[in-house]
Formats: sequence, structure tokens, C-alpha cells
Amino acid sequence: MNPENHGGSTPANGTTRLYSQTPIADNGDFHYQGDLQQQDESLASLSNRIARHLHDHFDTMRFLVSAEQLVGGRRITAELLEPPSDLTHWRDQRKLITSIRDQMERFGFHRLNLLDGNHDCSFFSEVRIGNHLSVQTNRGRARRDRLPPAGQFPVMPSEQAGSLGFATYNRVPTLPVEIPDGGFTIAARTSEGRRVTFCFGPYYTGGPPRFIDIQYHDASMTVPDGGGTPAPVFEMLTIAQGGRKPYDSRKAALSDKPSIAVILLARPDEAD
Repeated sequence: MNPENHGGSTPANGTTRLYSQTPIADNGDFHYQGDLQQQDESLASLSNRIARHLHDHFDTMRFLVSAEQLVGGRRITAELLEPPSDLTHWRDQRKLITSIRDQMERFGFHRLNLLDGNHDCSFFSEVRIGNHLSVQTNRGRARRDRLPPAGQFPVMPSEQAGSLGFATYNRVPTLPVEIPDGGFTIAARTSEGRRVTFCFGPYYTGGPPRFIDIQYHDASMTVPDGGGTPAPVFEMLTIAQGGRKPYDSRKAALSDKPSIAVILLARPDEAD
């Protein structure tokens, strides 16, 4: 898993470009090269270096860093044990999680193309907030912040979603789902058993992440897109909430099955 040097992680001013600052190219390519990566580094050494770096960089916080060898790669998880403040709003939590992940990603590389689904990375990074923080952030939360019923989610054309600021890489159906504070479980697979690619965006606007795009290509299940070209769709996309599955693409007609799911983290007019 040695990366090629594409020179895409250092801006013109010579400073280190962070993972969240790295743009997606027009052809769907996302290339990030961390400045602290060491080739052929063992998982134990990588985990220890990341733990020391997080301790030094975020000196007012405490982390529990763990490493796991997976079938498809390696994963490093940093659990935040002592936050610097009461993170009562999900925007503050996401900002902190992004800054922590940016520092973790400096130790590796990512090669991703959103159009063909190819993805290669030195390790998967994950940031968690400790249980005691979850209790703390829920304290005093207003009733209006509760999640709305998932209900029936209409499928809109990707062009219409694009007018709201969503990514539009294919002329295929798009499923918008409002999730103000999380709480849903997303499961998806292709008929070929290929993995789903999760992409936090929009990178190209330079703004904070406001939604998650779940996209992939499934050659075995296609429908004509707006231009008549075969477009892939989800063989299965389910959204579970409270033991229910308010959305299940397996129950939809083939022409209504989406291949891009836009999971809203905030309304477009609420961008920071």
C-alpha cells in the first residue's frame, strides 16, 4: 500500500494541506498524502506515533488510541476521553472531530475516485467521543432537537440536489434524508457485494461538511439516467431508526432505486 507521489498535499504557500482541506478533482479523484507517513511502518509503531502526536497537539485532551488489523486493511481509532468544553451542538462536535482526524490522516495516504469506486489508503481512521461526553452533550438538549420521523423520503434528480449544494457526479436518482443529529443506521450493498464509499463533503466549496454522500457503481443493476446511459442503483439501501426500517430500497421499483444517497447533516441555508 505504498502511495504514488501526486504532489497534491502541499498548497502553493508551502504549508501542509490537511485532509479536510484537500479538494476533489473534477474527474472524481481525491488524493491525499500525509506529511508524517513512514512507508512499511508496523501497525504498533503507527498507533504509538499517532497517540503521541495527538497528546502533543491537543495537550488539553486525553485520548485512548487503539489499532486493529482488518481483512481489508488497518484501522486506527482515537477515542476522546476528556473534551475541552461542553460540546452541546453537533457543529462543535463535528468541527473537533474533523480537526482530530486531520492530524491522524497526516500519518497516511488516501487514493479515492468517487466515480469508479476505487479506494486505497494506508489505514482507516476513526474518531469517537467517549460515553461520558455523549451524556454531557445530551444534557439540556431541547425537545425540538429530537430527530423527525424518517417517514417516506422522495427521490429527486441529482440536478435538483445539485441546486441545493449537493455533489452531482452522475445523472442518477438522489435520495435526500434529513438527519440533524445522527441516530440513524445506514446499511447498503451492491448486488456484486462491493463496498459502499462514504465521502464527507462538500470539499470543493471550502465550507464545513454538511452532508454525507453514499455512492458506488454496481454494474449488475442499472437504470437509464437522464441521458439514456445505464446508471447503477442500490441493490439494498436501508435506514433503520428505533428498530424500524422507514426506508428500504428493496421494496422500491427498479426505476425508483437511488444510486446516490445524500444524508443531510444540516440544511443548506444553515451553512456556517
